[in-house]
Amino acid sequence: MASHFSSIGLPIKSERDFIDYFKKTVQNGQSIKTKFGTYLKWDVHDGVELWAQLSEQNEAIGLNPHYSGSSRMQVSLQSKNNQPNDTILDGGFYAFLGDSDENMMGEGIPFVFDAPNFAVYEGISLPQLATVQIAAFAHEIAVFESETEYFDSQDSEMKFAAESFIPSGLFSPDGEANVFLSAQAIFSGRILECQKKKNEFTCNNYWWIKVGLLGGEIDVVSDVSLLESQSVKVGGIVTGSFWLSGKIISK
Repeated sequence: MASHFSSIGLPIKSERDFIDYFKKTVQNGQSIKTKFGTYLKWDVHDGVELWAQLSEQNEAIGLNPHYSGSSRMQVSLQSKNNQPNDTILDGGFYAFLGDSDENMMGEGIPFVFDAPNFAVYEGISLPQLATVQIAAFAHEIAVFESETEYFDSQDSEMKFAAESFIPSGLFSPDGEANVFLSAQAIFSGRILECQKKKNEFTCNNYWWIKVGLLGGEIDVVSDVSLLESQSVKVGGIVTGSFWLSGKIISK
């Protein structure tokens, strides 16, 4: 079964697997101390990262994956965002796509992304413009060789553009605004680069797809099982639903 971890070639089939990855991250990771606890960042291979979390009492409290790719996106960071079940080291940001004055004033396309190193930004001044790297972990994904094929695949009278972005984590299934915002999005974009990669630690494959959309770029990663029998090529269109994990590159 596909998961955020298998999207970067790290399959977790049991609680024991999860604990083993946590222990390896603690053993191999770089320590990043914060006011609320400690992150252990393990650069597994070729952009694949695991972030273990230790409380101030040095207790294990969490483990999150991230993929550090070459994509960059300009955003206007508006506020911090947390979920009810977050650990003290979990969290993310509510932001707007783009770096214009209008976005600073709260206009544009809103979205939320989680940050594996969220507590590092404890003293960040908001709102502000920033360059971020966003990794989109595929929940559902499809690719098309051309815009024509993509448009023809849509049955509804209203068709989504080849580059579109819906911040699905901001809304409930009935269309009402969520009280707690989540880092989920449905988007489509153009394939700028792509590669079926091998995680050298586990020898498991996964897909990396650099996607261009709405003036920015996103690193899409996917379990290979979600793209079986699909032709992933530069110039095609990718669409799907994703979890967004991001890091601030510059402010």
